[in-house]
Amino acid sequence: MKRFEPDLEQNILKVEFISFIKKLEDKNYEHQVKSSVWQLISTKDLEKILQKNEFSDIIFWEHYSKAPLQPKTSDSLLCVAKKKEMK
Repeated sequence: MKRFEPDLEQNILKVEFISFIKKLEDKNYEHQVKSSVWQLISTKDLEKILQKNEFSDIIFWEHYSKAPLQPKTSDSLLCVAKKKEMK
């Protein structure tokens, strides 16, 4: 389970991951909460980072159906890139 809150004024994303863990010998679940803050970056910046790290053929989609990314309205981002071969 996850929860996230974008803060576009500060250009950050507050993320909270909640894990439910059940041990075999116990009937109850234990839960753990981990929070973090991520800096938001644009797809252009992400593409530059990938290129700098030897990736090519970079494609962004908004869904697994390969629908084109709509930067202003998409609520998901999928990125596929090819790592350049090492010589």
